[in-house]
Amino acid sequence: MRVLLINPPVRDFFFTPQRAYPLGLLSLATVLEQSGVAVRILNMPAGGKATTAGLPDDFRHLQRYYQENKSAFRLFSHYRHFGLPESSVDEHLRQFQPDMVGIAANFAAYLRETLAIAQRVKHCDARIPVVAGGRLATVLPETLLASSAIDFVLRGEAEYSLRDLCRVVAGKGSAERVAGLCDRRQGAQSRISRSIARIDDLNNLPILNRGLIDCEEYNFQGMRSAALLASRGCSLGCSFCAIRERFRFRRAAHVLAEIEDCYRRGIRHFNFEDDNMNLNPEFAALLSGIRERYSGTIRISFMNGLLSRGITAALRRLLLDAGLTHLDLSVGTVNSRMRAAVCRREQPRNVYRLAREFSSAGITTTVHFILAMPGQSRAMACAELRRLAAQPVLLGPSIFYPVPESPLFRKIRPFFPQWQEQLPLFRSSVAVYEREIARDDIMTLFALSRLINFLKVSVGSEAGRDVHLRDYLARTLSAFAAAGNSMASVSSTNFEVLSLRLVYYAAVYGRLYRLLKQGGDSPGYVAVPEVFAAPTLVRRVLNRLIIRAPSGATLRLGVPGDYAQDPAEKDAVQSGRRVFLAARSG
Repeated sequence: MRVLLINPPVRDFFFTPQRAYPLGLLSLATVLEQSGVAVRILNMPAGGKATTAGLPDDFRHLQRYYQENKSAFRLFSHYRHFGLPESSVDEHLRQFQPDMVGIAANFAAYLRETLAIAQRVKHCDARIPVVAGGRLATVLPETLLASSAIDFVLRGEAEYSLRDLCRVVAGKGSAERVAGLCDRRQGAQSRISRSIARIDDLNNLPILNRGLIDCEEYNFQGMRSAALLASRGCSLGCSFCAIRERFRFRRAAHVLAEIEDCYRRGIRHFNFEDDNMNLNPEFAALLSGIRERYSGTIRISFMNGLLSRGITAALRRLLLDAGLTHLDLSVGTVNSRMRAAVCRREQPRNVYRLAREFSSAGITTTVHFILAMPGQSRAMACAELRRLAAQPVLLGPSIFYPVPESPLFRKIRPFFPQWQEQLPLFRSSVAVYEREIARDDIMTLFALSRLINFLKVSVGSEAGRDVHLRDYLARTLSAFAAAGNSMASVSSTNFEVLSLRLVYYAAVYGRLYRLLKQGGDSPGYVAVPEVFAAPTLVRRVLNRLIIRAPSGATLRLGVPGDYAQDPAEKDAVQSGRRVFLAARSG
């Protein structure tokens, strides 16, 4: 028996490379391999270069927000295909000659990509059975089975159910005994299993065979990197989230054995993909084991976010000693009323305290929050940005998107009468929910959060100082000119200085601008106004804003009257016209 497991490419305005690690497929493949099945992984997002893709018709309204931009705090630009081309599937089918193909179907937003790969398989050889599994497959199996290119769907954690399905396809088992199996019987409607496979004891799963992938393809900050899971499930019950499975965890010794196997393969960075690592009672023991065995030789991160609760002084010390690269904290929202509405129990004061403590140890903290959640007004969103700007953290906004299996979606489903046809729109980059806050304002707030982050990083050299943006701009631009630099040349330093000029336009005139390279014979750049950004909203966020950087610097933006204004430039910016920035030095 030969099985090809495919992780489809991603089409979106952005993609985080660290999310390309095929952790789920590796777990499936390892169990299959131990059962005597020949298995190959085709992880399409990790290969090839990002290429511009045709914008789907139902995404065309987003061209208003995502355009070419050289600014240091730009939004996204083009809609792209991330990963290998679909045609690469043909070659793997010819070379490997699989008896079955499994396709990861985790996210409703990428349903089209999943179906496209299934159709590609059937186009090459209609006889090959195709099975889909993952979060989307578990929640909406009938949506996937509506495609003639998908023969089976497995609901739940499929390590053992996929093994059992292989036996059925090979003619050695009964489909009735495969947990969570959904299929489309000939001449009948789809059969949807009511059972959802769950693995009670994660310690019974084998150590992943990472020899099934090319470990050199996965890197973070110059180190060979791997993703790990020390637990599954969640008991918190946040209403915007879909995860409701019972929380289960692996013993520290089991995880350490996996780390040791990775270490022998030259892997030196480990990102734990757990949704709630803090709930794991083995967390401290795991960190102690990492410190004792690998102190100073590996780095760790938790990009899905840790909870501030339970991170004591002792645990903080363990995290630092174990090689923490940076800290991601998940808060949901800092508004107390909104936290109660979505059943989120994190306390912002604990988040801020931890950020200060880790910052003093040289660790940068990013606070992840949801922008434009149902029930959040524009005023509340503005206050959210201002409160987080005043803390020594980077802002990690995620624009709210509906999650079909979440309790919160049941409340807002009346606003999406055709929701099954809208699944590809259910992603952060689309801002599909705009009942309380208009999409133009959502995108403006998203852009402003990036502007704030740019300033937090830019002002890092002012560690411990309290400065006004007016003085910081004057000093930075003067030093730039004194060094003989010109804004007409292209370099990362120039983009930062040019971006500071765009900050000036936002702080003084309430105008957000994009930065473009000037075409033709004239060198330099042109600032183009963002048509979606209302000056009243920009001023509401930026006027008298206090920004605290992780470095300890404080930056005060003041009010428009604090800044010197050139009459000609003032007229152009206030009128929303383009501003030519060629060779400007201060």
